[in-house]
Amino acid sequence: MSTSSDEFAVLARSYFDFLITDFGFVLTKESSSLGCGIRYDNPTFYVSVLFYKGELQVVLWVKIDTQIIRPASPRSFYLDEILPHLLEDPFRNAPKGGDHSSFVSAAELKFCADSLKQHCAHILRGDLSLLERLSKERDRTVLR
Repeated sequence: MSTSSDEFAVLARSYFDFLITDFGFVLTKESSSLGCGIRYDNPTFYVSVLFYKGELQVVLWVKIDTQIIRPASPRSFYLDEILPHLLEDPFRNAPKGGDHSSFVSAAELKFCADSLKQHCAHILRGDLSLLERLSKERDRTVLR
């Protein structure tokens, strides 16, 4: 599948629009020289689904400050960083990728969308406790 921005957006939306219907996000199309992507916003954070440098990325970016996530804190959390904290072997059933220099498979998008919906629903509803814990772990790693 070609990853022109419009084609990617249509395919990605077919899997990720549950963010609108099930969780009340609003779609914002991203136009970026960094690749193709779509973005779903709510008041707490946004979810970006990007195809950049041959890689599919699903990123949750926290917009609000909490006691742990402060203005100077990193605010982006990748789905592949979050899932290992929720599941023992989160990528066991992930589709095997090939050369992704010019395409992303529907199977990859479906896997990421299903994983986000099934395992991160509490985050999508505003429970930032796991993201705060990840932020603390990052801080500890930096201080070492």
